[in-house]
Amino acid sequence: MEFLDRLRRQKKLETEFKKGFGRVAYHAPCHMRAQKVGTPGARLLGLLPKTQVEVVEQCSAVDGTWGMKAQYYELGRRYARKLTDRVAEAKPDLVVSDCSLAALRIQKENGVKVMHPIESLADAYGIAVAV
Repeated sequence: MEFLDRLRRQKKLETEFKKGFGRVAYHAPCHMRAQKVGTPGARLLGLLPKTQVEVVEQCSAVDGTWGMKAQYYELGRRYARKLTDRVAEAKPDLVVSDCSLAALRIQKENGVKVMHPIESLADAYGIAVAV
């Protein structure tokens, strides 16, 4: 996403999209915030027509795989409650996360499909994404 955002800044990114997604809840992963990467995926999704992006900056409490281990699973769910509540409150048409582990938490707790930003951009361009 950083590469594509760089292309956007250089005005080298094709911005004629075939569709938008309505309300998008974009989960900003903790590790990207800690590395000061920011939210390039959210910026790019914001270019789509008829798309409003709400950035959700809450921890998924997965921490590598810690939160998925049986002995920590319930504790992880409790810590991730702010994230899952914010996603639900956004009433999104699409949920996106750069973190595949956080996506698993959101998918399980919220019962929604979670896409990576590159998958959603491909879809917006009209490029079929293998499932």
